[in-house]
Amino acid sequence: MKTSFATASFPQTASSRKAFTRSLTILTACLLCLTTTTFAQTDTEQPKSKNGDNSAAQENESENPSKRRSKTGRNNSRFSKEFVAVFSPVAESMESATVQVFSQDEQVALGTIIDASGLVLTKASELKRDLKIKFDDRDLPAKVLGIHPESDLAILQIDSQLVDDVTFSPIKWADEPANKIGQWVVSPKAQSGSNAIGIISTADARPILPSRPFIGITMKDAKQGVRITAIVNDSPADQSGLQINDTIFELDNQPIKNRIELFKALGQYDAGDRISIMVIRFKEEVEIRLTLAEFDKISPSSKRSNQQNSMGSILSRRRKDFPKAIQHDSMLQSNTCGGPILDLSGNAIGINIARAGRVSSLALPYETIRPIIEVLKTGELSPAVVNKEKIMALEQEIELLAIEIEELPEKKSVLNIRFNSERARREELKKSIDHLQARLDEVEENAGDYRKQLNSIRKRMRSGQKTLEQLEAQLDALKTGSSR
Repeated sequence: MKTSFATASFPQTASSRKAFTRSLTILTACLLCLTTTTFAQTDTEQPKSKNGDNSAAQENESENPSKRRSKTGRNNSRFSKEFVAVFSPVAESMESATVQVFSQDEQVALGTIIDASGLVLTKASELKRDLKIKFDDRDLPAKVLGIHPESDLAILQIDSQLVDDVTFSPIKWADEPANKIGQWVVSPKAQSGSNAIGIISTADARPILPSRPFIGITMKDAKQGVRITAIVNDSPADQSGLQINDTIFELDNQPIKNRIELFKALGQYDAGDRISIMVIRFKEEVEIRLTLAEFDKISPSSKRSNQQNSMGSILSRRRKDFPKAIQHDSMLQSNTCGGPILDLSGNAIGINIARAGRVSSLALPYETIRPIIEVLKTGELSPAVVNKEKIMALEQEIELLAIEIEELPEKKSVLNIRFNSERARREELKKSIDHLQARLDEVEENAGDYRKQLNSIRKRMRSGQKTLEQLEAQLDALKTGSSR
């Protein structure tokens, strides 16, 4: 039986070439995965130690997957340059739509160009001051056009005066959602400036629940509320000036009688909210304002898990509380979120929004963020509008604090007068006490002398009494003529 081989020529049209390249990429990736698995299985057959135990070698491999090599010396990890290079054709078409976002000469995020006019979608919570977009080795100043707090997305507008001589290539979105476990995804420029490769871990986008709000205190019930017994270092309580033995009796005008009521009151807020706490300190009522933190970030009970999750990567400041997110295992960093995540066709299926754990990254799917993008483009969600209530509250707090600071010198003068008066009284009392102590010492000394004299008199009285009795007996004998 003869076997015939068909000869194929490289496609001539652009669309055919793209489809051919995509298919070749997928096939190469699959073959490399199979090769990696084979080599990995071969490598696990480690020579045993003298006692027959090879667990240490296996543990070393499991902790260092990026260093696993075949017997030929080839690095077969999907974090290796060889593996990542296979997916380069997928990312190349969208690399021009992926930019770096800088704040004060430090990269804080990636951005995704969504409009040829210079609109860049990025992660809101990483943005700081003096924003710039790095595009084609140029630093282009940018400002925040809109913020969507629920999704942690923001749109940046590149300075319009610089747009005329720059050509932006917007991202191309995928037609179908990513909802297959095991689907390969590519994140351009997301790992030390190069592409990051990963696999989708969940079948569908799912809500990411928020973290519990955290003050940072240990407490117990008191007669008038909740008394603070300890304060966690670097917590909101520590930074705001709460003190041990302060008694909390009110939270945002809500009476607090015990710990249960405090927990219920805190349950109405989210991490990042600013609250007012009234405490009793030295028999006076004091108001303390603080910003609630995330329990999962700074609580002592979460410290160990946070250390483990951050091994090999820097976690995002906000990594919880998203409406819906895709979970994948691409190696991102906190400053490489905000860029697109691509399927193997090179189309964007969403935006990377957080590095959530050691082997977990989150991306917002395009079907979720599409209506958000349209609203953000209008400018209706500008920072001044979105943060209006918080801005008003902070302005009021600043005003009250400024008034308090102005009144402090006067209070200081009054307290100085009281302090000097009490110090003078203290000196007078000290002098009186010293005088009384001297008198007391003198009395005690005289009492000692009197006591000695009294004892001497008592002895003389007893001796005199005996002598008197003897003399009376002699007198009686002389009178009667009898002798004794």
